[in-house]
Amino acid sequence: MAKKRSARAPAATPASAGMSYGAMGVASAAALIIGISIASALAWTSSTPAAAPNAPPAAPASPPARRLPSDALSYFSAEHNASLLWGTYRPGTYFGLRSRTAPTGLVAGLMWAARDGPLRHECEQDGLQQYGYTEHDGQGYGAQRLLDHANAVDLHTSFLADGAGWVGRVAARRAEGQPARELSAYVYVALEDEYAPPPGRAGALRRGAPLGEGTVHLEGEERTLGRFSLLVRPSAGEAAEGARVWGTAAEGEACAYAAVRQAVSARLGPRGELRDEVEEGARLLVLQLAMTPPFSLDLLYVPGGCGEGQCDALLRDSSSHVTAQLAARRDAFSSRLERTFALHERKLRDRPLGEAERAFAAAALSAQLGSIGYFYGESTVASQLEGEPPGHTDAAPLTSVVPSRSFFPRGFLWDEGFHQLVVAAWSEPLADDILLHWLGLMHTDGWIPREQILGAEARARVPSEFLVQHRHHANPPTLLLRLQWLADSLDAATPEAEERLRFLRKVWVRLLRWYHWYVSTQGGAVPGTFRWRGRDASDGKLNAMTLSSGLDDFPRATSPTEQERHVDLLCWVAFASRLLGRLAAHLGMGEETEKLRAAHAAQLQALEKYHWNEKLGAYCDHGLHANEGAFKPHYVVKCGTADGSSSVEHDIADPRRPDCPRSHPKFMFPLGDGRGGLLMRERFTPRKLRHQWVEHLGYVALFPLMLRLLPADSPRLPRLLDLLRDPAALWTPYGLRSLSKRDAWYARENAPGDQPYWRGPIWVNLNYLCLAGLHHYANLDGPVRDRAAEVYSELRNNLVGNMLEQWRQTGYFWEQYNPDSGVGQRTHPFNGWSSLALLALAEVY
Repeated sequence: MAKKRSARAPAATPASAGMSYGAMGVASAAALIIGISIASALAWTSSTPAAAPNAPPAAPASPPARRLPSDALSYFSAEHNASLLWGTYRPGTYFGLRSRTAPTGLVAGLMWAARDGPLRHECEQDGLQQYGYTEHDGQGYGAQRLLDHANAVDLHTSFLADGAGWVGRVAARRAEGQPARELSAYVYVALEDEYAPPPGRAGALRRGAPLGEGTVHLEGEERTLGRFSLLVRPSAGEAAEGARVWGTAAEGEACAYAAVRQAVSARLGPRGELRDEVEEGARLLVLQLAMTPPFSLDLLYVPGGCGEGQCDALLRDSSSHVTAQLAARRDAFSSRLERTFALHERKLRDRPLGEAERAFAAAALSAQLGSIGYFYGESTVASQLEGEPPGHTDAAPLTSVVPSRSFFPRGFLWDEGFHQLVVAAWSEPLADDILLHWLGLMHTDGWIPREQILGAEARARVPSEFLVQHRHHANPPTLLLRLQWLADSLDAATPEAEERLRFLRKVWVRLLRWYHWYVSTQGGAVPGTFRWRGRDASDGKLNAMTLSSGLDDFPRATSPTEQERHVDLLCWVAFASRLLGRLAAHLGMGEETEKLRAAHAAQLQALEKYHWNEKLGAYCDHGLHANEGAFKPHYVVKCGTADGSSSVEHDIADPRRPDCPRSHPKFMFPLGDGRGGLLMRERFTPRKLRHQWVEHLGYVALFPLMLRLLPADSPRLPRLLDLLRDPAALWTPYGLRSLSKRDAWYARENAPGDQPYWRGPIWVNLNYLCLAGLHHYANLDGPVRDRAAEVYSELRNNLVGNMLEQWRQTGYFWEQYNPDSGVGQRTHPFNGWSSLALLALAEVY
């Protein structure tokens, strides 16, 4: 049964004189195909949706603080919004498209499988030898290769949009060294109607009248876009007689397409054929075409639909026109990439950049722009009242880069600030658009939920226990990083200054509210200090996680208390106050400027007073901590209540003396490790536990350098450079380790099966911030200038050089890199902040 959600306001009408997107008709598609720019398109406007009748009954809950009115997106012109109407905005699928409309819209996508081969749809780490965009401009053009040996196919997909119409091309050939196998290609189109306002229907889909040229015709109406046709044309010589179309109204389901792969698998006959039937009022249509590579498919989306004879005329010579258009966009992309990042002026390891480095740069940018998604939905927020169930925010839109198409296909606040740096270097308007979407999610108190799981497709890939967001949990305010560039440009009085001031005026109130939220909610017990919320001594980990910091398992104080002081959070707040003070000055806000400057000065004093450890020569956390102790193995057992009504896992040192907790005093049994033995878990037995410095040297100690908070003549800088450049601590031939190799917690699991995350591996985002800091000090007069320049050059060569080599070998960018071998590891492809390699290569800081 579908879920019922809270009531919402009715949808807004399109912004352009009552027209629908479909009213532009076949002419728009024809213009796209023959390369003529579409001159008119509608502005996209977001709206607050009404309740979907097929959604879940909401349990009574205390309402979370409401979001601010979503006026932020009114900044953009109709032309800007029209240029982004269609895109590859479903990054969690191998080839997924959607309209950037809300609360309703259209989605389309591709699945494929050989006979007895795996059915591919959602991006996974499932054995594809290669996938990811190698060309993408973020605004209507993208091309990628998908090499799939399990299905014996080498696929190339291309996408081309211009205003309301678009074309997709899927070219398949036999994978080298693989036998030829028949391949089923599944093209689908579906209504995005989870949040459709009453009466709850966003439109209907059906199979259209037959067309010539072997083309299959799907058509329908959608509330926002109007009438449309989707034409699927196989390459010359391929016929559509065997085409099968299945369509379902998916009654009772909030989203018809979120489980399309499972739905298709359940309806395949014994020979792999899809049921050929379409229900009345279908919300999802799936076309199956079975062909043997080589072949190609052109997908033509025609706004307004096909009138009599119009689409037959449209199809004539369309293939050659599409080929020419794709070639032109490919050339334009390559030229713009070279020009934007001045690759001809750059060197790596003292050599000019060659073809491999240019291909690496193109892949870093394209795979990130191809990871931009559009989402619409509610956040689930924990109640502030004990024992109350969570509540839901109003539904809202989000355009965001996702960190990883395969594993994290949703928006993350901490990640997005780093993504902004890459996107803004390529297209400021696109970066502005994404930033305003994020600020549009701000609540009235200034809080922005750190993880955005919006809509059924996003929820389907997140376990239910991780859906809930907590109002007191922060995340680093990395969205401000890119605004530092804006401040620099205003200082330099560049020609774009007036437009950037206009943008700044639009976002200023929200930026200031966000800053005050950090100051008012994340403060420490000692005035002027700050503490990440969310650490829990009972989380079953060797050292309680600090998820809100973004550095999840980086070792913090042994015992979480309200007296903790976290140096990285203080640095983020000080960075924010300095930046906002600069921006306030440009806005002519004298009083606000002085307040922010005074706050920044006080925060720098607190950094020295409460975090500089003279003995260690580093900035450190402070808390109830033991810098010494022993790691002892414990057995994991089950303990229960006397009446057997509940049980918990519990660690014991001696299985012969199972000492269960008072709440669950009855010993039940030891747990197995799945390999025939008993499950063991390490526990840390502290010595000299007291309030003191938390002496774990790693990324946390470098934040004052990363965020450029120290003056060029600071006596702290030489000692931070010593730490950074020490091979026994953080330095490797591949980049900087996240934790010193000397540390007892280095490379240590935080729980059975929890591979070390921020305990040694090399992370690109904070290596990039270190490069930015070193580059900054290398260009200022001061005692460390020459040494900073030397270390900067070495680190850039090591980091980018290794990432280039790993990309050459594997075809992927990785979540992190092994500090001992440089090998990419964990999630792939990971073109969130790992694409910062492009900026390091181009020396953009």
